[in-house]
This record gives sequence, C-alpha cells and structure tokens, in this order.
Amino acid sequence: MVSMINLIGDQKGRVERKAFFGVGVMTTNSVASKRLTEILLASGAILFINWMQHFPPLVQSNISYATTDVLVVFWWKGIGSGVHLIPYVQFAFGAYPVIIGFLVYATSTLALMISSNPFVAVDYYVVFMDIVLAAFTLGTVYYVFRICEVVHKETSRIWKAFLVAPTFLLYPLFNWDMIAIFFTVLAVWYTIHHHNRYAALSLGLGIATKLYPAMILPVVMAEEKTWKERLIVFGIAALVYGLLNAPLSLLNFSTWSRSATSNVREGLEITWLILFFNRFDKTAYLVGFGVMFYLVYKGLIETKRKKYLQASDRIFERCILMNLAWLIGAYIVPPQMALMLLPFYVLVPQIPLALIYLEGIFNVLIIPLYAYTVVSLHMDARTAASPAQWSAAIRQLIWLIIFIYIIYPKQTTNVASRFLNALRQPKHPAPMKQTRNPP
Repeated sequence: MVSMINLIGDQKGRVERKAFFGVGVMTTNSVASKRLTEILLASGAILFINWMQHFPPLVQSNISYATTDVLVVFWWKGIGSGVHLIPYVQFAFGAYPVIIGFLVYATSTLALMISSNPFVAVDYYVVFMDIVLAAFTLGTVYYVFRICEVVHKETSRIWKAFLVAPTFLLYPLFNWDMIAIFFTVLAVWYTIHHHNRYAALSLGLGIATKLYPAMILPVVMAEEKTWKERLIVFGIAALVYGLLNAPLSLLNFSTWSRSATSNVREGLEITWLILFFNRFDKTAYLVGFGVMFYLVYKGLIETKRKKYLQASDRIFERCILMNLAWLIGAYIVPPQMALMLLPFYVLVPQIPLALIYLEGIFNVLIIPLYAYTVVSLHMDARTAASPAQWSAAIRQLIWLIIFIYIIYPKQTTNVASRFLNALRQPKHPAPMKQTRNPP
C-alpha cells in the first residue's frame, strides 16, 4: 500500500516535507537549500578529484592510491580477463555480496559492448562504476543533511567531520562501501521517522552489498516495543538478503558458497589481531568476534542506561557504537571500511574532531605503508613487523578510545585531563639537603 504524507509548515513556508514509502524529501528555506547545494557541490568536487586519482588513462601506477579494488576486480578471470561470465554462477566472485556482483557484471558487460578490447573497455567500466558510486555517495551526503535538519543538528559539521575527513578525501571511489553506507543512512532516516520495517528493508539491501550494515539491525530492532515486531524487522532484512541470493545459490550452490567464504580463507589482515596471532590462526577469529560481541553488548546496555534529550540521539550513538564494534573486532579491516563512521561523526557531535582526524591520518597511511613495506623493505606487508599493520592497529586503538568516550564521556574526559596535566606539569629538581658547616 502506497503511503503519501504531505506536511506543510508555517505560513513563512519554512518547511515542506513529502514522503513516499516513508522517504522524506524536504524543501526548506532558501538558506538551508543554499547550504545543501554548497555541500553537494563540494562533495561532487571531491569525488571528481578522487576519480582523477584513480582513472587508468590519467594515472600510470600499480601502487598506492592509483589502483582501486574497483579497477582490480575488472581484471579477474571471468570479468575483463578471459570469457565474460556470470558471477556466483559460472565463477566464484571473491568475497563480495550479490549487489556488488550485479553492478560489476552490468557495468563490465556494457563496457565490453562498447569495446571488445578489455584494455579499452576497462576505462568505460571505471567511468560507469564511478558514476554509480558517486550517485550513492551524494545520496548519503543528502540524507545526512536532511537528518541534521530534522533533529536540529548543525549541518556545518558535515564539512568538518565528513567532507574533509582524510578517509573521505581518498576512498569514496576505492571500493563499494558507499553503497552500503547509503542504505545504512537511509535506514537511520526511516528509523527516526518510526518506519522500522522500511529501515529493515534498506538494511537488507545494505547487507547484500557489504555485511557490516547488519550491525545496525539490533539498533532498529531495539526501537520496537515487542519481540514480535523485532522479529518482523529481523525477518524483513533476512528475507531481502535471502531473495537476492536464492537464485544464485540454486543455480550453482558450490560456486556461490565459495564466494561467500573466500574472505575467511585469506586470513588476518590490516587489524590489531595480526600483532598477536598468526594470520591463519583460528583462535584469532574467535578472539575478534568475542571482542566484537562484547562491544555490541556493552554499547546497547550502556546506551539503555543513559538519558537522552531526544530518541534520535540514542539511535545515532548506538549506530556508531555498533560500527566501531565491527571495525575493532573484524579480522580484515581495509581503510575504505572506515567510511561507515563518517555519517555518525556528524550526527554524534560530541566526538572531538581531533580524534576523527587522527584516526583518519593513520587510516590513510595504511596503503602507502603497505606499498613501502613491499617495495622498499622487501617484506611481506601482512606480518606483524609491517608498518602498515601498526598503523592499522593505532587507528583501531583510537576507535576504541572513541567507543569508550561515547559511553563514558565524563570519566574519559577526566582521565585525559589528568594525563595532559601530568605532561604539562614542570618537573622541579629535588631540593638539596642543607648541611651545617663545622664550627
């Protein structure tokens, strides 16, 4: 059943909202519209610069930021190399969920229709895929802005905590994370408007793009009053994910299952766990998931105890806590995955910008340090001795500090203040003992 809602603001025409299936489109006053336009234009400029960093004809390099996962996937056997095949059915498509497989197949097919030469087709493929990623990125920024308006958050923080964050400056077109993040932000939009079933549908699409939007599902379920409604929310997300995967698994279950489990076979990478465990040590997975589940439990329990001025603040804090739990406990945490935090850095404004920039710096250093370890140090970058792994571990430590700060802001501030005061306090030399001269 189609739901149409029309809400018209006061006589000054300050706010008009129309929603279709719960998705709101706000028309605000000219000042807000100008701010949104400026933010979207700035986002587009950053995306264009990012595209220029990665577009094959403009960049001739196989290391650092020039090569992206989007580009690498094209040269997989079955896409741009060899016979063009159907992902999950005719060949195992890495560890990427089905929506990414559909997009890669569609854009590569279109590119190869334009030119049968894969070395020419790859340029068209990158353009098509980057257009898709840019659309989802701009959609994410748009809904973050609208959420800020609805809950009366400062939209200026989008500039400081999102657009100029080091991770966003380098990684929006690197992988397909912005698609999953769009569906996550859209789910948050639905949730603050009490359309939790639509939020579950959006999360189902997000999980079919990347698995980590599943971390937001407990947040949406917790907003329901009864277990029946919570199970319905869970069921909708699972049904969406299942319907998208069912045809592929039925056509070739063996190939589909190998795609779903390929990440596990790759071992630990870009995580603090590699500093303490062998890459393929099964114990590391248990430790990582144990830490993740504990942080999920702690985040949900502590936010239940806290008092909030509005329910949306609880939702935002829970969302970023769940995302932090994933990033701290996962056994593979590539730099672009940290993009999931940026919308919530905006919506949870008490997080200090200094911590956001600091973790961003260590995050973007991972790939150049990875290349430096291989090319200059002639070492395996996937070992505990690699500078890239240490940079990855430091950013995860900062994420843990942010997690603790959100739950215990006063205690964390007091500890930080005492620590900084101890560093600033001058060290006076011990007074010399005075001795009397003999008569």
